[in-house]
Amino acid sequence: MSCLELKNGQPSKLKYSEGDKSLDGSTIERIIGREQDFIIFLCDDGQLSWEHRDVPEWAYIGLEQYQKLGRELHTLQGRIHKKQILSFMAEALLTVFRSRKHEPEIITSYFNSAWEFIDSIKSRKLLFAGSNFYIFQDNSQVLLENPMNDQNVQKLFIDASLLSQRARDNLPEEAARNANVVIANSFVDVDCNTDIDLLIKARNLIESQIDEKARIEYITKSVFTSLIGVALLTSIHYFTDSIYQDIKDIILCSISGVMGAFVSTLERGKTIKVDSNATNETLIIQGMTRVILGIIFGALVPICASANIALGLASDNFHAIFVVSFLAGLNERFIPDLMKKNIN
Repeated sequence: MSCLELKNGQPSKLKYSEGDKSLDGSTIERIIGREQDFIIFLCDDGQLSWEHRDVPEWAYIGLEQYQKLGRELHTLQGRIHKKQILSFMAEALLTVFRSRKHEPEIITSYFNSAWEFIDSIKSRKLLFAGSNFYIFQDNSQVLLENPMNDQNVQKLFIDASLLSQRARDNLPEEAARNANVVIANSFVDVDCNTDIDLLIKARNLIESQIDEKARIEYITKSVFTSLIGVALLTSIHYFTDSIYQDIKDIILCSISGVMGAFVSTLERGKTIKVDSNATNETLIIQGMTRVILGIIFGALVPICASANIALGLASDNFHAIFVVSFLAGLNERFIPDLMKKNIN
């Protein structure tokens, strides 16, 4: 230590140089700033340190804030974001000692950016915390903090983020957030040397929810189009007096066919296979197709009975024809098989 000047019996801080030993034995790697009775420097171990004789009150305020920030380094996010927090701490403390404005409010304000950063990371909704990384959720999106750049974590997270994106694109917001929790829990075994797909549980859950959502949409649209079909045919039947009775009977049988199609859709609702990638337009067309088939098949029953092509024994019993029309809508193979049998 090169000390050529003494003040109050102590070495003057103005005479410290980089590479010297401080009073506690640390090697001074770089001097950050100094005043007549105060010096702040970076030690060879990467930590900030300082020495002083008569510390003014404003300096104590800055040091107190610095120490409070230092305690945050012992938290989970503090450990993960250590470099960023230390950078904020050093910048704030350096600003304190370079400033000529020493009001307590001003000194405290120099640390606002550091506290805002800490508050922002502490407010994150953590989904999973590993030894050197953590996963959190922001607006149904899965995000990763991996400062150690763990390759196993990084590789799994790429697949996890794609799976999370699929959930966000195809599921309601709440369901997508719940799916992210399952995805994050898949990182429990990320350090294990295994060829098992760690995301298999999350993937199966999401795919089953997507299939269920597509099935419900198909059933909903089919039911809606069935109701519209019944309403239109009923209006034609009851509000049109000028058409022939035979045509009105055909319309009634078409209504019965639509009702059969409606019941068929509800009955097969739990087992029907629907393309989860189908658009709304495609699902609407599929629902309309089922209704149109019910109308056509229901109308063909009285026509075939009157023409003695099939069901001739029931041609004089409209109630029987109506029931058969319902069955024709219920089973879409009923009329094709009946026609094929008569043609043969």
